[in-house]
Parts: sequence; C-alpha cells; structure tokens
Amino acid sequence: MAHTYEELHEMTVAQLREVAEAQNSDDLKGFKSMHKAPLLLALCKVLGVDPHEARSFMIRTERWKYVDHLGFRPQLFDLENDP
Repeated sequence: MAHTYEELHEMTVAQLREVAEAQNSDDLKGFKSMHKAPLLLALCKVLGVDPHEARSFMIRTERWKYVDHLGFRPQLFDLENDP
C-alpha cells in the first residue's frame, strides 16, 4: 500500500511500527524502539515518500544534545548521565 506523508504523520507510533515491520530494510533496524519523529523520517526514506516539512535540527555540546523535530516535542539528552 502506498502512503503519503500526511497519512503517515497522522498515524500513531504503534501504527507506524506496523508499517515498518512490513518493510525489509536496513534503514529500519531498531524500529521497535524508535520514537515517532525518527520513525516517521526513516519510513519516509524507505517508502520513497517526500516528507515535505519533516525537518530535524540538532545542537550538541560536550555534555548536551538538543534535537528538534519540527512538529514534535524537542528532546534534550544529558550525554554525561544518559546511557
């Protein structure tokens, strides 16, 4: 089944994981532990779907990493204390 970005974006993480499970791609390794934003981007790549405005930005210092996936909650990682 062909998907559009809009259809994929509206899916829950569980639904996206079902779509990912049906694919046979190295780009989706570890999809069961992916959060929605990175899973959506990986699926777009594998399915050849243009993600339109699905953009991510990252800023990193020695201790902190801040990731902003547009349209989703940003993530802040403490690289000293998080595994």
